[in-house]
Amino acid sequence: MIEGKVIKFGYGTVAVGNNYSDVVFTAIKPPQEVGRTLQCTDGIEYDHKTRIRISMAEHYHELKEKLKAVQMINDPCVVTIAGYTFDFSNFNPKSIEVILDHATYAYHSYIRLCAV
Repeated sequence: MIEGKVIKFGYGTVAVGNNYSDVVFTAIKPPQEVGRTLQCTDGIEYDHKTRIRISMAEHYHELKEKLKAVQMINDPCVVTIAGYTFDFSNFNPKSIEVILDHATYAYHSYIRLCAV
């Protein structure tokens, strides 16, 4: 669920993806199983007006550091990254794994594109 600058994870209501150097969070309906790979043919409604993009060129290390700390705590918590509130009150470790996977992919895409 995305409300303003707050992203609530663990409910299956946010899709995470990436393009170039950004991680993109998009509100979705109906809720999906956390960690499940989504297909555009699944009948999922993507709310493109409720979308947040965070640049991994600028915020990768901050995001990685804070999410790794959340993984270690392994308990519900809230952290701020790039001015956005990441709410893990409904803690699900799969949420963090998926975000880190997409963040790492976006960051490495940025590095490869800048290195040519």
